Amino acid sequence: MKTKTLLLIVFSLALWLLSFEYSNAQGINSTRYVASSVITQGSHEIKIFNNLYTQKASTRSTFYTMLINYLYGSGSRINVGVDARIRAVANGPASSSALSVFGSKDDDIVHRSGLTAIGPKIRWAPSSKWNNFSIQSSFLLPVGSDLSGNDEQPYIDWDTPTWTIQFVNDFTLGNSFSLYAEVGFIWEEIGQESKGRTNQTSVPVTSILSYFLTPDWVFYALGNYAPFIQQESDYFYQYGLGSKYRVRNNFEIEFLVTDFSRKILSDANGTASTYNMGIRYSIW
Repeated sequence: MKTKTLLLIVFSLALWLLSFEYSNAQGINSTRYVASSVITQGSHEIKIFNNLYTQKASTRSTFYTMLINYLYGSGSRINVGVDARIRAVANGPASSSALSVFGSKDDDIVHRSGLTAIGPKIRWAPSSKWNNFSIQSSFLLPVGSDLSGNDEQPYIDWDTPTWTIQFVNDFTLGNSFSLYAEVGFIWEEIGQESKGRTNQTSVPVTSILSYFLTPDWVFYALGNYAPFIQQESDYFYQYGLGSKYRVRNNFEIEFLVTDFSRKILSDANGTASTYNMGIRYSIW
């Protein structure tokens, strides 16, 4: 698995190098919002992304996650901001509904919710020649106690900080298509060695192929694969379809549905999927 992970990273870096050259040859499409680029100096951006993940095997587990991201254009090539994560979880019998995560009176369902993490974020464009390439990082600190669960409450999040680094790029393909590419490094369970646990490190790779029906309306296909470095036999992947609509120049809505799988879930003959909705609001 480690060899495959290394090859995947090398392939992704090669794709970026190709995309830099291709973007320079084709020019930047100024009519569309580019998610990988920094926002302009002095501007503000707020994103709220809602994710409903549900898996079903012998039991059903459902997570609802609201990711709130604020960015400020502090410079021409650097943004600073804050990320926050609000979560709810519901564990119950396989026959239970995924919507029980929003509240249920069923005694068979264990429910928990709350603000679980918050921390700083930075996005940096290392070169003015690569307008759509950026590096972004966030460091989320846990909020609350026993987030990983105890005898009375289920797991809802990590009890320790989570550090994420992402290398992202976006380039145009002709007049109506674009390709977004991302390689990330995620460190979770930081500082748990004293408790006999190891840091959980994953290397997620994401690609999104978008088709612009109009300058304001886009359909896209997403693929995401994330191997875990310490756990050589474990990984997850997802693929799905989504759409974005720009209501105004500074306001956009998004919908996405994916099919999700993980090694330990497949071994249990389980299934999983995600349902997502997001909004983006900018102040220039």
